[in-house]
Amino acid sequence: MHMPDRSRVLVVGTTPDYIDWIRRCNPERALFLTDPGQRQRTDQPQPEPHEEILADLADGRQVRQAVRQHLLHHRMRINAVACFD
Repeated sequence: MHMPDRSRVLVVGTTPDYIDWIRRCNPERALFLTDPGQRQRTDQPQPEPHEEILADLADGRQVRQAVRQHLLHHRMRINAVACFD
């Protein structure tokens, strides 16, 4: 039986338009860490719940906790980190 690859590139703090582009070009390859304010100020489609973590990027403790919980809940792992903005 083939097991799906649950590893993702964690894309930190990019804009919703870039998130949409990455999702279309590389489906199921990225996990987005997005500031809630960015998500509220856009008309771009929202990623599926397993594709995005919303957390205050200025609060390192909140970010670490949110990422840890998301990875455990969705049985994912991070194999790289990217930050474009």
